[in-house]
Amino acid sequence: MAKRLKIQIFQFSLIGISNAVVDIGSLNLFLWLWPTQAAGLLLTFNTLAYTLAILNSYFWNTIYTFKHAANKNRTEFSLFIAQAVIALLISNVTFIGAIQLFQQFPFQTPSNFVMQNTAKILAMFTSSSFSFIVMKFFLFKDKPKN
Repeated sequence: MAKRLKIQIFQFSLIGISNAVVDIGSLNLFLWLWPTQAAGLLLTFNTLAYTLAILNSYFWNTIYTFKHAANKNRTEFSLFIAQAVIALLISNVTFIGAIQLFQQFPFQTPSNFVMQNTAKILAMFTSSSFSFIVMKFFLFKDKPKN
């Protein structure tokens, strides 16, 4: 069990790297095309980038990390989407909250690029931690052996 958990965490982390590339890459593309500090647009960009990463995550996790437990049916996909929506809320709250916190520092805040990407990394860490726990212990939990 402990060995399998370590392997799953490693696999989930590798997929997480690809998700991070999709997520951060998409966000930075949106910010490069339409630079902004407006919270509404930042939320929109973060939501779009996160959605692309979630689709990437579902694809890879069902065929790689949790393939032994993945059913790939509508119910499972619906539950995956439900956890993804909650994780998106966690991501958005963390992303905007971190940006607002950084803006409150009494010293010179970093460039918008650094600030937004640091906030994105914090948001990715919190939401992906939540997602792993839900996927491992609820959504793709190991089936009991008979």
